[in-house]
Amino acid sequence: MAIQNKYPTLVAIVEKNQALFTQLSHYASPSQIPPALLAQGIRAAGGTTNLLAINAIKPQLAFLQVVGPHLLTLQAGANASPAEWQHWLWVCFGGIALFLPLIFVMKGRWNPKRAREDEEEHERFVEEELARMHASG
Repeated sequence: MAIQNKYPTLVAIVEKNQALFTQLSHYASPSQIPPALLAQGIRAAGGTTNLLAINAIKPQLAFLQVVGPHLLTLQAGANASPAEWQHWLWVCFGGIALFLPLIFVMKGRWNPKRAREDEEEHERFVEEELARMHASG
């Protein structure tokens, strides 16, 4: 997963504190988080609760707050069914195997010139039938 490769430390923090970051994800921005919960998040992210540390850690906290719950969901899904993509790959191959022989029995013209000729012939036939219906009616 790209996030795990790019931010391994932050991912480890989220995995270790899943419940905390799920709580943090309910707030739109770090400024809306209650002070006690914010302090917990800052400590979990490796900072202290003094003002300088809070300002230094807020970008990481915001990142963890937004990405954390999604990362946990993706990780849980990957762990629950690691070979699911392989099943879909075989379904795709089955569809291809079914489609290829059907190409040869598909109805229709593959040549645009012949298709135009067929359409013109059909239009003449329709006009003749309509003329016959009007003449007899």
